[in-house]
Amino acid sequence: MEQPTELPIIYVDPNEKWHQVVDYLRAYAYKEQITLIDDKNLCCDFRIGKKHIERKTCLDFWLSWRDGRLFEQIKDHKGKNFIILIEGDWRDLRDPFWKIKNELHGLLNKIQLELKIPILRLRGPKTSASRLKSIVQEKGISEDSSLLKDPVRKSYKKKWSLREKQVHTMRSHRGIGPKTANQELDRRSGDLLRWY
Repeated sequence: MEQPTELPIIYVDPNEKWHQVVDYLRAYAYKEQITLIDDKNLCCDFRIGKKHIERKTCLDFWLSWRDGRLFEQIKDHKGKNFIILIEGDWRDLRDPFWKIKNELHGLLNKIQLELKIPILRLRGPKTSASRLKSIVQEKGISEDSSLLKDPVRKSYKKKWSLREKQVHTMRSHRGIGPKTANQELDRRSGDLLRWY
């Protein structure tokens, strides 16, 4: 069945259709004239134009990194316009947050700074649906668009140099302080990837 081309379309993974995000999207679709189409061939949760969007709760994001699924998904979307939405609060994690805080920051930095994948931190399903609606309604969305800015990161006023970002990423590993991180970077001519 052909869909009207003038309406914006969001392709949805059928596994997501019972989730609260899709309920909110259906309400928006009725009001805003957005078409939702189930697509069994999607390898992510949503597709809007050329943008592939994966939605994860904080707990799912952390567990998918622990069991290796996260980087498999990123590898599957290599070369595509891939965006990750993270819903909820880090306090929902099973591990105490103070124990994994540095490790988590290092992971987020690696994905955003090295792999160049935008991560959007959102409060819950309603905010996720609202952000998806905004993305589908903005024509020709670019990497610099305000819709791809992480609301959590807006609070940081200081711009970090590349060296500061590299040291911060290395310090996310246990047992590495600023002195060790700087020494390791000097030994590798400032190339962080050689350390991994």
